[in-house]
Amino acid sequence: MSTAQQIIDDFKRDRWKSNAMEQTLELVIPDPAAAVALLSLALDAEIESPTFLDAAINFIPEDAFPDLIDKTINALRMNPANKVGESIISYATLQSLHTLHPYLGTLFELAPNHRAYYENWPWRESGKRSFPFLQQILHQADADEALCRKAYECLWETRDEEMMAIALAELALHRWRREYPLAAGYEYRENAFRRLCSPQVYHIMFDAAYLGHDREPYWRRLIFENHPTWIFPDQHRTSMKFGGVNDNNCLVCGEQLHHIITLDPIPVGLPITYRSRLELATCLSCLGWKQQVLCYHHDSDGTPTNIGLSYQNVTPEFPTKPFIPTTVYLARTPERWRWQDWALANSRENLHRVGGEPCWIQGPEYPDCPECYRRMSFLLQLDGNFPLDDQFEWLWGAGGLGYCFWCDQCKVSAFTWQCT
Repeated sequence: MSTAQQIIDDFKRDRWKSNAMEQTLELVIPDPAAAVALLSLALDAEIESPTFLDAAINFIPEDAFPDLIDKTINALRMNPANKVGESIISYATLQSLHTLHPYLGTLFELAPNHRAYYENWPWRESGKRSFPFLQQILHQADADEALCRKAYECLWETRDEEMMAIALAELALHRWRREYPLAAGYEYRENAFRRLCSPQVYHIMFDAAYLGHDREPYWRRLIFENHPTWIFPDQHRTSMKFGGVNDNNCLVCGEQLHHIITLDPIPVGLPITYRSRLELATCLSCLGWKQQVLCYHHDSDGTPTNIGLSYQNVTPEFPTKPFIPTTVYLARTPERWRWQDWALANSRENLHRVGGEPCWIQGPEYPDCPECYRRMSFLLQLDGNFPLDDQFEWLWGAGGLGYCFWCDQCKVSAFTWQCT
């Protein structure tokens, strides 16, 4: 087995011919502490942060993050463009937010990941600790617009309603207001914030063979067999039915709805009341092609029927078979994996989730309920690669994520998807 130093040396000499990904996974999976050593060496060598280092971050022991972040901040002080440092910061915003909060002022100044959509994620859930600093930036007479906008975005990332209200009150930045509440998972209506995401998160766990993981290349099998998001412990699992068809028909094409998942029982912490079970279904043939959003009303038993449409008798351009039926499990998500991102996951992580915040690909799109016209709350998301009854795979367009939303007042679900 290669050492951390050998992996760095081999990659500097041979680049990807060195099989750096395989070497890294074989090193860090049995010895997570080796991931810290590898990243420390890469920081000093200022490697251009290829994906094998990103993969290593996912195996860092949680108690090793503080020292690694301290070393990363020092490396960025020496060179703010240190790509390994930027990568470590970006993944820490997802996996170890609290270790970044003592360095917020420094991170604002150094601006790692400048102009990336996740540049200001270190301020997530930081509360009021950085408010005096951000307020000073906003009110400096000579501050340029870019700095003001950065401070404004950081206020939103705190997800502190008092801080967000102050952001709304910055009249000079009025033209930036509309996009930010939704980006932070909030609706601002009638002078009040309403959270659109539940704090509790569950991962949907699939059998490896169902998703074809056993047919992947060696290094990808190593990830799927060992990455924490694919192997959460059994003690918090609840089995659920997934895939197949629903008894009701789509009002667009007239074919049977595709059953997605039945939440039975409803997991604790989701924004669903007065239903003991919830059967979620949609028409994969029409969703996103004939209708951007498809909505369903759920009766007292949680069974869905189309709403908002009259029968159209449309022939789908891309008729689709249902997902092959299987049994899945919901596993309560540990705190480290409560935040995830589609691009940064880079197909390594399990992004099949119930609750929490969605991983947007094209930006926030919370649909309005077709009955009460209020923004709907996020309920679940699904990644791709599901096997279909015709031996093809389902990819949500060109490879994206499917989303389901819920209006608890009207007992309505809605489906949509995004892709690159």
